[in-house]
Amino acid sequence: MNITNRLLQTTSLALLLGIASLSLAQHHQSVTTSIAAVEEEFANILLNADPMQLTEMGLTVGVRFTFTHNGHSHTATLVEEYGDVERGEWLGRMWEDRVELAISFGNACPELDCEVGDAITITLASSGEDADRQ
Repeated sequence: MNITNRLLQTTSLALLLGIASLSLAQHHQSVTTSIAAVEEEFANILLNADPMQLTEMGLTVGVRFTFTHNGHSHTATLVEEYGDVERGEWLGRMWEDRVELAISFGNACPELDCEVGDAITITLASSGEDADRQ
């Protein structure tokens, strides 16, 4: 094989890998943030995430998303009220200035074994895809 053919094959492979990576990136959007605080009464988790950034990413009420902490992923639904999901299910809530992860009728932080400063990655599947279930 001459050098021109080998160069063409290498360039083609690099182009295909780049397209595949771009395609995967377009299917899932992620934001990594950290735990800002843990509420005392129910151990709900408050994040340092920007609610506007998550909204622009497509996270709106009723949308399911995945969040990852220390290599373990969980599926949650963004809701308006804690009772909008079944008892024991993960949920997310957003206000103008904060983002919260919680378990309906549960204690979120002990379930994750988390502490302030830990990283949390929120991943949103593209439209038409449901977030992966744990």
